[in-house]
Amino acid sequence: MRNSLKKVRCRALLLLTLLCTLFSMSVYGQDGFTVSGTVVDEFGVPLPGASIVEKGTTNGVVSDFDGNFSFEVASQNAILTISYIGFEEQQIPVNGSAQINVTMQSTASTLDEVVLVGYGAVKKKDLTGAISQVDAAALSDQSTNSVTDVLRGNVAGLSIGLSASPKGTSQIRIRGNNSLSAGSSPLIVVDGMIYNGDLSDIAPSDIDKLDVMKDASSAAVYGARGASGVILVTTKRGTSDKPTININTSVGMATDAYKERPYDAQGYVDWRTDVFKSINPQNTIDNPGRYDDPNNLPSGVTLDQWLAYDGSAGDPTRAWLNRIGFQDV
Repeated sequence: MRNSLKKVRCRALLLLTLLCTLFSMSVYGQDGFTVSGTVVDEFGVPLPGASIVEKGTTNGVVSDFDGNFSFEVASQNAILTISYIGFEEQQIPVNGSAQINVTMQSTASTLDEVVLVGYGAVKKKDLTGAISQVDAAALSDQSTNSVTDVLRGNVAGLSIGLSASPKGTSQIRIRGNNSLSAGSSPLIVVDGMIYNGDLSDIAPSDIDKLDVMKDASSAAVYGARGASGVILVTTKRGTSDKPTININTSVGMATDAYKERPYDAQGYVDWRTDVFKSINPQNTIDNPGRYDDPNNLPSGVTLDQWLAYDGSAGDPTRAWLNRIGFQDV
């Protein structure tokens, strides 16, 4: 009887051990789970170098050149965190899916922190050169017809003179004159291409961003042409949205501060007399009354003396008119 009880106990213990082994194998098989997928942007272009990390751990990989990734997570209920510079961070639960394709959405807030330099773009926090930036918001807030009017007073170290020409062309200097004989105007680059025209030729409504490089480290890639600084102009690009029409109008009035009245005959003769006296002061001193009307000579000057100043003869009035620049018709 005792032997049969021992046999039953041994069999029960063996069965319990077998069940525990099978359960542990099942749990072990559920711990590791491989996830694969592809990371693309909103246009379907693969994003190489995207970071895919299991949330709450350091377990993660980076997408390859084609945007593909594959790695093992702790469980089927893991959450993936996908991030890429210039795009919104996403958190996607695995939910037992072995294939996860991710479409990243670009974010404007991250792009605003990027500053253009001659050889690419860097974040503001990593920027070491002297660069000032004027974005589209500053351009739209000011009612102006010229880019130079927007830059004037908004960029430190940038001096823009005033011009009375209808075109509005102004002299631009970054940190003063840089040469005694060569030109000191900054180099203008529009969308990566050197622009040989005037900055005033570009419509402010077409500009998205302006970057002004003020030191050698920022403009070194442009060589000697960037010695006086560089102004990078980034124009607006098309977007997928509803079509819009912007209309800008302006009304102004201009009046003369002082309206000069024309001379009459005697007034014009008197004006010419005064002009010749002022441009020939020595003749006026040596020859008193030389440019005066012979009918109204200074006291002490005779008509013969007056004619002898330049050897004139004949009609005194004709001689006087010749002296103040009148010619026979």
